[in-house]
Amino acid sequence: MTSSARAAFYAWYEKQQGVFDFQHEFLIYCISDVDILQRCCGQFRQLIKALVKVEPFGEAITFASTANLAYRRGFMPRDSIAIIPNLGYHPARQFSLKASRWLSWLGRDLPIQHAWNGGEVQFGNFTVDGYDENTRTIYEFYGWYWHGCPICFPDLATEIHPHRSQYTYQSLYELTLAREFKLKEQGFQVVNTILTSNSKKTQFFKIL
Repeated sequence: MTSSARAAFYAWYEKQQGVFDFQHEFLIYCISDVDILQRCCGQFRQLIKALVKVEPFGEAITFASTANLAYRRGFMPRDSIAIIPNLGYHPARQFSLKASRWLSWLGRDLPIQHAWNGGEVQFGNFTVDGYDENTRTIYEFYGWYWHGCPICFPDLATEIHPHRSQYTYQSLYELTLAREFKLKEQGFQVVNTILTSNSKKTQFFKIL
């Protein structure tokens, strides 16, 4: 600030008689800001749904994914480009890198079969992360994103999974518990580790 500008500011400031309540003004500003954002999001949602029949906040999470879905749904010529499913062509055969690292770490002392050691084992409809045949022990790695986690997602019952839109995190969590119960009913021991989004385990698995 130049000397002349500083002098002009203080001349104006000395004439002010009212009290500037920063906390009050800041609250008003934030309320107004959120109101504007809410109105804009509502207008954007209505416009996108009317023009390209895409629910931008329910079916996509970025402008890019919204545009991509709009093109595929309304403009892309039929049978022109292959659309790979979100979970790949063989989703049941996917395995977690962290799970394999965890099982390899446990496998230093235990004969555990897993994706990196002989392949995953299947029991009926269930493919398990790891299995020790000697003790009939199944090892399961529950990542918070794919299995649901009451700690990471307190609103489990209402929050929809972005890649499995037919499920809420609550239903994924219940499926995980039901799966484990059925395995135990068949006489298996089940050892699991639950990885939350902010636990010490997260840091541990980063260095495995």
